[in-house]
Amino acid sequence: TASCGRINSQDTTSGGVSVTTNGSGIAAAVYDAVAANGTLCSGAVTLTAASAGATSQSKTINVAVPTANAVVFLSATPGQIFVSGSGAMEQASVKFKVLSSGGAALASVPVKFSIVTNPGDVGLGAAGATAAVTDTTLSNGEVSVSVFSGSIPGPVKVRAELVSDAAVFAESQNLTVASGPPSQRFMSLSAETFNIEGWVIDGSSTNLTVRIADRQGNAVEDGTVINFTAEGGQVARSCATARINGISQCSVTFISQNPR
Repeated sequence: TASCGRINSQDTTSGGVSVTTNGSGIAAAVYDAVAANGTLCSGAVTLTAASAGATSQSKTINVAVPTANAVVFLSATPGQIFVSGSGAMEQASVKFKVLSSGGAALASVPVKFSIVTNPGDVGLGAAGATAAVTDTTLSNGEVSVSVFSGSIPGPVKVRAELVSDAAVFAESQNLTVASGPPSQRFMSLSAETFNIEGWVIDGSSTNLTVRIADRQGNAVEDGTVINFTAEGGQVARSCATARINGISQCSVTFISQNPR
């Protein structure tokens, strides 16, 4: 058994791990300083060997405090935010993980965040704040920071580095600020059929499609609602955009009826 850690890759919290002696009467096992919950052991650890009819033997070893030597980027959620004031999502959470040399997650490790690529006015930790932010890892080794969009679109890159060693760092990937709001210059309306048989016929139909982009010519956020009105006939009241092959668009049906 071990007071902390695993023997032969098995947790000994609820009972010992059995090992059989060899021809020389020797029983050997491998000890790992990793607790059942995945955290690393440190300090004095007592290893005990016991056998029926014999006096148990214990040995105390000292496990050095684990040191962090790797930072890993996990995610940016969402990967695209929109310029401030657009009415769309303006905040993202960027998450990193700190690991030991053995690949175990480390808790309570101070990490400093900074912005290394800023298109303009992007905030770290708070809207408009550009100063570095420091936080500590959770029990699972993860640590995150909030990123707030500014007034200019473009890619954003956040760096997370160990406070104890700035040479150990990671940078975020695939986070960007989009210009967001639909632009009048980038809106068009097209009809599937321009000359439907509607003069004396009700219900002749055609599809109307709106394509819309922001001021950079990029797709707007999915779910942007387009409202329709008509001087004659009847048209569906609205549709919500979706990206088809990366292009924002949506369609409604127009039919012939009074007034003509």
